[in-house]
Amino acid sequence: MSNTTLMNFRAPNQVKNDFNQICKLTCTNMTAEIVRFMMEFISEGNQRIKDRQIKPTIDPNVERYGNLIKDPSTSTWVSVDEWNNNYGL
Repeated sequence: MSNTTLMNFRAPNQVKNDFNQICKLTCTNMTAEIVRFMMEFISEGNQRIKDRQIKPTIDPNVERYGNLIKDPSTSTWVSVDEWNNNYGL
């Protein structure tokens, strides 16, 4: 089984109730549908990035030196190309 994370978020009561009712009527559950919605959103977002409809930008707060960027997660210096490749851009 894959790792999972508990997520809590707010939704209007009526939206939640309607969503739950539709899930029951279609023999599914809210978790499965939220995850499916998220996966579709990610897939569509990745496709838009690939199609260059969204131009990726590097966070201006990331420390830079010439063509190098300091990766905040590892504190190592990498090239702009390597940075973009690591983030799938």
